[in-house]
Amino acid sequence: MSIESVRALCTKFLTGKEHRLDAIIYTHEYQHLGQVFGSAEEKEMCKEHREALSDGTFLMTTLLLPTLLVAPAERDIRIIHV
Repeated sequence: MSIESVRALCTKFLTGKEHRLDAIIYTHEYQHLGQVFGSAEEKEMCKEHREALSDGTFLMTTLLLPTLLVAPAERDIRIIHV
């Protein structure tokens, strides 16, 4: 997930006519349980990749916050991290 693609998605959503949002499900951060075997370099690359994905999650939630804040009170919006 690149920062540019997150911005493009959020901009397209926020400038569109339909702003209904019921849930956001993030399933991209942890693709596996982790490396049991491997070099220190591979483990560091995996860690950096996870951190970049976490930054994308934070950015998306932050950019969608204006829509989340003006949602009707009777509607629950769920943000789920897997």
